Amino acid sequence: MKVEQIGKFVICRFDDNEILEADKYWTPERIRDAKPVPLPIDPDSGKIRVEPSEELSATEADIKALPYKCGGKLAYLQPSLFYGSAQFVGTNDVVLTAAHCVFDRDTKCWSNNIKFMRAYKKGGYEKGFSVRALAVLADWVDGKGVDARLDYGFLVTTSESDAGYLNYSLELPEIATSFGYPGNISDGEIMQTVSGGIAPDYPGSRQIRMDGNPMSKGSSGGAWTDSSNNAIGVNATGPKDPTRDAYMNSPRFTEDFDSLYKFVIANK
Repeated sequence: MKVEQIGKFVICRFDDNEILEADKYWTPERIRDAKPVPLPIDPDSGKIRVEPSEELSATEADIKALPYKCGGKLAYLQPSLFYGSAQFVGTNDVVLTAAHCVFDRDTKCWSNNIKFMRAYKKGGYEKGFSVRALAVLADWVDGKGVDARLDYGFLVTTSESDAGYLNYSLELPEIATSFGYPGNISDGEIMQTVSGGIAPDYPGSRQIRMDGNPMSKGSSGGAWTDSSNNAIGVNATGPKDPTRDAYMNSPRFTEDFDSLYKFVIANK
């Protein structure tokens, strides 16, 4: 892999041999054995209390319909076998996920041997995609620990989506839909969806929260969408004890998000 920082962005590119190796790597057995990537713990966990009675209900997503058909399971090494969630956004060869599914801030390890499985369900999927590049904010690479405000990244696939893509919006709706592959529901084998009210942690905050969202590890990187199926966030951080508190945090998409996407388009 070749890593390059260009201004406030960092891009990691894979050569043809690395891409070919990733294609061969993900056997059905390895896909089965991949573990849900842990959902980073919100530093403010414990300060927010959501009673179990307020927990929202997750249901199986219709992976043949928007916005879900643009999403899927993301399998990768970092360095263990993990999976998260992701979706095509903005164009037919760019995938949005959580930054911690791309680059581990604590180990300083880039993900590799990556495979995106669109519309994954119980070991099967509509189409698999290899990845030739990753990109995140330089502030994510340079920092440490958990920071939902910066927790988004993009992947560039070697082939184009066969199901289209979601657009994105910097506008914040009152209600959003969150989806992904949480390991705490159906063992991460079926895409789940949940809708609820969202709001910034405080006026001007770059982090937004969905109280009652029950999804946990493995859902990282799954999109939050508005009523027009625009991506407005991703599953990023959650509580220390999901049995006590139920909520999910997402970065708020700002001009930095828009700039990173445009950087990817210009450098892919």
